[in-house]
Amino acid sequence: EAAIINAGPDQTICPNDTIFLHATLSGAATNMVWQLNAVYGNYAGSNSSPNAVFILNANGKAQDSIRFGAMTNDPAGPCPSGVDTVTIFIRKPIAPTCPPHMMVCYDQPPFPLTGGMPAGGAYSGPGVSNNMFNPGAAGFGDHVITYSAQDINCCLGTCSFIISVDNSVPINIMSTNTYCAGDPGPVIGVSH
Repeated sequence: EAAIINAGPDQTICPNDTIFLHATLSGAATNMVWQLNAVYGNYAGSNSSPNAVFILNANGKAQDSIRFGAMTNDPAGPCPSGVDTVTIFIRKPIAPTCPPHMMVCYDQPPFPLTGGMPAGGAYSGPGVSNNMFNPGAAGFGDHVITYSAQDINCCLGTCSFIISVDNSVPINIMSTNTYCAGDPGPVIGVSH
């Protein structure tokens, strides 16, 4: 009787997804092994289980696809080992765009973060809660804020920008504009 293996259907994943391999043995097959593919990542556990888990490394995530070979034991008699392959297609995530770097005053009230594209993503970082930035909670200095967004295939992409929190108190200079002490203010001219 022949050793038969089915490596399962081809899959499409995002680069940060874990690959779940599922092989089915039949005929004279009693055990199997998955191809190592060490250049693309590592197995989380054994590569000799029909249900193996593979974690991509940076090189694996950069590929368009990776093929995994599965081979059964060599049964007694004239029939050879069973061999099958499965191809894992790797989608490329979107590259979201972040709003420009900004400077705010320490005592400015919390405000909504906007401008990340595509819209509908989430902001995270010091002083950020529910896509709102709180300068007082973040504290003085430069803060890296990350914007994460998913594409239609649910692949996650991120970008980062900086919000600088100035430690000065805002001052108003006979204007509707607000300036932080130390910031360049309006040019005041003197006429004769």
